[in-house]
Amino acid sequence: MARNKYPEQTKEMILETSKNLFLKNGYDNTSIQDILDNLKGLSKGAIYHHFKSKEAIFEAISIKEAEKNKLEFLKIKNNKNLNGADKLKEIIKFNISSENTKNIIKLCPNFLENPKFLAEQLKQMYEIFIPNFIFPIIEEGVEDGSIKTDKPYELSESIMLLINIWINPLIFGNDIEKLNNKLEIINEFLEKYNLILFDENSKKDFIKLKE
Repeated sequence: MARNKYPEQTKEMILETSKNLFLKNGYDNTSIQDILDNLKGLSKGAIYHHFKSKEAIFEAISIKEAEKNKLEFLKIKNNKNLNGADKLKEIIKFNISSENTKNIIKLCPNFLENPKFLAEQLKQMYEIFIPNFIFPIIEEGVEDGSIKTDKPYELSESIMLLINIWINPLIFGNDIEKLNNKLEIINEFLEKYNLILFDENSKKDFIKLKE
């Protein structure tokens, strides 16, 4: 059968089909049986051979979408024409407007009802994004004078927690007025460090992303 000859192809087919169903119907409204019904000729055993649960499928899709963003993050990080503060702004701006980010938000269930997914996001944040992107960029900003702080790691952590937790609609809902107020408070907080992450355009993009 195809799953024996082409295991990676089978795995990708499961992920793509699941992703389309999650985007169309929502994570909570999609079952393993729904996924199986859309995978012609594949058995339930073939799905469980690659993924132990629906949660595992979701996690694999989220990681795959996040990997696409990482390629653009690397381009921004390595751009010699930008100082540290500008690189940080560009990463935030890209992350807001990225189709991959929009897909991840559409795919995700409510984090408070599914804390396992919140834990996975925190893990990626601390193992990938803070050490590989945010922290080194802030250190660069300190060196070039565009960011003012003597606690670059703690500032990196604060920014990521504010953006990924405090203004995350999958945790606190998507009340537009409250989100806008939170963005303004983040700017006020970061102004001390010579950072303004959300201009009027990026605010609008962020609100649009959460609607």
